[in-house]
Amino acid sequence: MLLEEIDHDQNQQIKLHFIAEVKDVLRFSSAKKLIKYAGTDPVIKQSGKFRVNKHISKQGSPWLRNILFQMAVGVVTWEPYFREYFLRKKKEFKSYKKAMVAVINKLIRVIYGICKNGAYFNPSLSFYSKNYVSICEVSHA
Repeated sequence: MLLEEIDHDQNQQIKLHFIAEVKDVLRFSSAKKLIKYAGTDPVIKQSGKFRVNKHISKQGSPWLRNILFQMAVGVVTWEPYFREYFLRKKKEFKSYKKAMVAVINKLIRVIYGICKNGAYFNPSLSFYSKNYVSICEVSHA
């Protein structure tokens, strides 16, 4: 088997595992709820005016978190938009793990937007672009 075929097979398996865990992305009313379901939402400790983001909640499916981590590694490796986002977050947080969680949550928001809007991902229309319109561009094809 060629390396490309192996990569394609692994990508297909990851997609199928994601679908098996989530079932239908649109059963969630928002991307935030899907992030909470995955257990990658931050735990916030608060006392009066003191507020600290500690770690992820891990209340969701550990299988889904593993699948999302594998997907995040793939998009950071192959997609320049996500690579730039990862590097920016790694510099900001000074932590590989925190940067990867940020990528996972970004990936969830993108997947949710794509499914909800029936659109293609267009990184040139992202929030960080000067031509900001939407993270998704509706397909007319």
